Amino acid sequence: MTIVPAEIVEFEKEKMAAMGNTTTPAWPVAFTRLSVSAEEFLEKFPCNHIHGVYGDCVEELRLAARLLNMDVQMLG
Repeated sequence: MTIVPAEIVEFEKEKMAAMGNTTTPAWPVAFTRLSVSAEEFLEKFPCNHIHGVYGDCVEELRLAARLLNMDVQMLG
């Protein structure tokens, strides 16, 4: 499991819609400010399937990973 703490960023509704339409419009989109460089993120997280949650859930995610016998990679 890769955990990437980030800040959700909101823009004006029109700008968010325009940026969201650069992908498949039916997909949910969240814009985030990461505390890791784009290069490191792309190098260490080479996939397009991401789940996001509001709030600081790092410890809960670490616990879930441990209970599921999963390795944890922290970025940022």
